[in-house]
Amino acid sequence: MDEIQAELVLDWYCDLESRFVNLLSTVPLTENNEDIFLPGISSITIEAASLLDTVFRNECDEHEFNKKKSL
Repeated sequence: MDEIQAELVLDWYCDLESRFVNLLSTVPLTENNEDIFLPGISSITIEAASLLDTVFRNECDEHEFNKKKSL
């Protein structure tokens, strides 16, 4: 992952974190609120999973490329 890609990933993560904090400031995560449906939390979770998938795939691809290159 080059520097530009890393910067984009960090920006994306900061945006997700900010959205999550804003959501929890509206509806605090407590036992009293655990049955409340929060549609915003599903999109944040899916985007976070997608971000992790992107980072892991990128790192695995680079590792495989370097491994094949050394053979």
